[in-house]
Amino acid sequence: ESTYGSSGSPLQSWEWELDDGYFSNEINPEYIYTALDTCYIVNLTVTDENMCTDTYSDTVCLFGEVSVDFVADQVCYTHRTNFEGSFEPASDSIAEWNWNFGDGSPVLSTPKDTASHLYPEPGTYLVTLEATDINGCSASTYQTVMVDSLPTPDFIADTAYCDASTNFIDVSIGNGS
Repeated sequence: ESTYGSSGSPLQSWEWELDDGYFSNEINPEYIYTALDTCYIVNLTVTDENMCTDTYSDTVCLFGEVSVDFVADQVCYTHRTNFEGSFEPASDSIAEWNWNFGDGSPVLSTPKDTASHLYPEPGTYLVTLEATDINGCSASTYQTVMVDSLPTPDFIADTAYCDASTNFIDVSIGNGS
């Protein structure tokens, strides 16, 4: 679609330099860049009916997809579970980490890639991590986390009389995974 310049003359040609050595004469071209997470200088030269030309240059930055993962400690009940997030590509920067610990507690939003959580009871929990990078791109992952039950210590002792020794018998139960 041709528009009029300030002189009232319609535009006649467009020359785009979209990448080093790639040119297009289309009015609204499309181009697929080979490298993400980088910026390119794009030049557009327009010519009107009077053969007047001018060039506009701007920087176009492309951002690739981010992927996230995390590791978590397997802990015993009453101990905090520690989480550590990671992301790819390493050149990216995560602006916000959102941890859903899978136990009904509120989602923890933090700029840090680490978190710690105390679960209300032993069990297996589905934890979801969503991370958003500085470009607004987000990714999520999930995995199960185990909180082991505590062992139940118990013993039986017979009553000793006089100088006899007392006998102890362990009847503890291991409740872990």
